[in-house]
Amino acid sequence: MGKIYLDEDGYQNYLKELEQLKEKINLNSKDISEFQSDDAYGDGWHDNFAYEQAIQKENALFYEYHKKLKGLDQIEIIKTKKSSNLVEIGSIVELHFDGELETEIYKITGNTVSNFRLDQMEITLNSPLGKSVFHKKINDSFSYQVDNKKISGKIIDIK
Repeated sequence: MGKIYLDEDGYQNYLKELEQLKEKINLNSKDISEFQSDDAYGDGWHDNFAYEQAIQKENALFYEYHKKLKGLDQIEIIKTKKSSNLVEIGSIVELHFDGELETEIYKITGNTVSNFRLDQMEITLNSPLGKSVFHKKINDSFSYQVDNKKISGKIIDIK
C-alpha cells in the first residue's frame, strides 16, 4: 500500500469510516450470536445459511477494517494551498482526454472515495487520475493506467 494523501476533512472522514466499520462489526457479532443460538435456524452451524452468511460478512468486515487500520500509517495530510497555477486539493480542473471532443471538469478532493454527482464530479487525489494531475500546470500533459489501458490528456484550465 502506497501513501494515502488526504486533506484535514478527508482524514476526519477516514477516522469516521473506521468507526463505522467497528459499529458494523459489533452489529454483525450480535447477528452471529442470534443466528447461532436460535434453534429455528438449525443447530448453530450445520445447515444454517443465515449464520454462515453472517460469518462471511464478519470476515469481509474484519479484512476491510484491518486494511483501513494499516492505512493510518500511510496517511500524509496535505495542506490546501489553493494556488491558481497548480492543481491542488480543492482545485477544479478542466481536462481534455486524448481522442475525446469535449473537455471534462473535476474537483480534486482530499477524501478516500471519489464522488460522481450530476452537479460536480469529484475525484480523490488518491485515484489514478488525481495522482496524474496533482501539482501540474495548465497545458501540462498527464497519463495514467487503468487495467491495461493507458489514458492521457492535457490540463486546459485550473480554478
